Amino acid sequence: MIMSDDEYAPTYHLLRNVDQGTVEVMRLYVSDSHTLDDYLLASRKQWVDVKEATQYGIQLAKDNDLEFKHNRDLDPDSYQESLYLD
Repeated sequence: MIMSDDEYAPTYHLLRNVDQGTVEVMRLYVSDSHTLDDYLLASRKQWVDVKEATQYGIQLAKDNDLEFKHNRDLDPDSYQESLYLD
């Protein structure tokens, strides 16, 4: 059975860290041994584009008086843009 690139493509999810009061983006692959049940999600949505996940996460954090924790490794462009906005 041949798998397409889409089957190996990651999805992006928003995680909620209650202790730190943050929201952040996590990349998850189908092959990862852990599941979403291992995490506290900030949203049930998932994205294939990290930029969309980041933008949604920034707005979600802002709407709920939380801090959005950027991950430069996942989305360096959005991180750079946020430096100008902060």
